[in-house]
Amino acid sequence: MLKDLITVCQETDVSEDLQLLLINGISDYLQDCHLEFPQQYPDALQDLINEQYLIGWDQFMMGRPSKLWCSIHQEQLQRRGIAHTPFNSGPGWMTQLIRVIWKHVHAVWIARNLARHGRDLADQHLKQRQKCIDEIHCYYQYRSNNQLILSPDQETMFYSSFQHHLRFESELHQLQTWLCTYREVIESCKTDQSTVTTLLSDDASVETPSDSPTSSPTDPAMVPQHHSQSIKNDTIQFDGLPCAICIPQSPTSDICSTTACSQPTPPSESASLVNPRVVNSTHLHWKCPTDDYIDII
Repeated sequence: MLKDLITVCQETDVSEDLQLLLINGISDYLQDCHLEFPQQYPDALQDLINEQYLIGWDQFMMGRPSKLWCSIHQEQLQRRGIAHTPFNSGPGWMTQLIRVIWKHVHAVWIARNLARHGRDLADQHLKQRQKCIDEIHCYYQYRSNNQLILSPDQETMFYSSFQHHLRFESELHQLQTWLCTYREVIESCKTDQSTVTTLLSDDASVETPSDSPTSSPTDPAMVPQHHSQSIKNDTIQFDGLPCAICIPQSPTSDICSTTACSQPTPPSESASLVNPRVVNSTHLHWKCPTDDYIDII
């Protein structure tokens, strides 16, 4: 493409400075970088450099260059004593540049489509089949790397191995059917795995005290004093709280029961909140100012 652009510039009597700016600007854009050393160009081109930078060289490739290209080119032709013609004038020169650029961009697009989708039906069939095989192989790698959380029913989606899968389902329509059936399920299992991994990493980051001269490894004092909650034996335990957690009561009512009332327990280092399912059999009764007895179950 750059050779064709140089040919067009030579045929339309473009100055060397303007031609160099054009070729370097497009070349640097194709290499995904900005125009290098813009100060090396004459002062008459600095406004053009700044304006094209603000517009973007990608816009030049789309056929939207700065208008200063045409005006500067025509001024240089007039200064050099070259007659204006429809071919070498500013609009004529820019039209030819855009035509060359779009011709090469279209050729790249065609080459990309042929490489991705194939030239004929047979080649397209092979490309689609290979794409499905690569995706299924990726899912089998997720399973082997423990990146999926699967229930026993979901385990039946997979064969014992990827090679075993291709032995029984290798045709394009079979591979596409398998992906359409299980793709969303597998992706949801992968999302769940990422969430669980985060939770496990948070739990694993808890540190225990390094030295405790008066405590044994099984001593409750060895338990790290952090505000966490754990569920064990139908009891929710809160460690590190300053006092025991008591059941809230109304300020205008007393704790009543048909039998003896329970006495409040003194504060302890590890307070526990009894699960309501455990005290279901006791049926403690509370009396509120506006209600009859309410069973807490």
